[in-house]
This record gives sequence, structure tokens and C-alpha cells, in this order.
Amino acid sequence: MPKEGPEEKMVEAFILLRHSSERLRKEMLKRIEAFGGAPLYTYPSGTIIAKIPAGMVERLKGSEGIRSVDLDIIDEPRRRSASADAAFAMAAWNGHLKRRQGELSGR
Repeated sequence: MPKEGPEEKMVEAFILLRHSSERLRKEMLKRIEAFGGAPLYTYPSGTIIAKIPAGMVERLKGSEGIRSVDLDIIDEPRRRSASADAAFAMAAWNGHLKRRQGELSGR
């Protein structure tokens, strides 16, 4: 039976796993899909970029296996302290957000 009322707002999220095992990555992809989300990209660093229901953000943050869930630009000190693979994924995420902000502002 379809849900009644407006659909929940979807947001793009940068999800960093506690470690980069294939088992954990597959488990988290299934969890994202089970909650109505859609994985967009995965990186070998244990990073998933996904569209998820806004209400899922806090649930994911509290999940075992999740290090962080970000919706905004990731700051430089955090990127510097990350592994090389994770820092690469963070830079790609930041670039994506900056391009999207430029498109939205008409630049």
C-alpha cells in the first residue's frame, strides 16, 4: 500500500564507514536501500554517497559501522586527518557541492 501524504525530502549524503571492508559496504548499501535511499557512488575508502530520506540521517549517524554522515562541505582539518583514499573522496564530495551551489546561484 502506498504511503499517504507528501513523500519525505531526499538529501545527498557523504557516508564514511568505520572501515572499508566489502562486508560492511554491502551491509550499508542494503540498509540505505531498505530505508528508501539510493546509493549513487562508492569509493574504496569505505565511502558511500547516496540520496537518502532526510529522516534517515540521524538513524545512520547512530548506526554501528558508520563513522560520519555529512550533508555539507567537509572542512580542511578533517580532510587532512583522513586516509589518502578518504581525503580523495571528501575532496570529490566538496567539489560536487561547490558545483551544485554555483548552479543554484546561477554562476
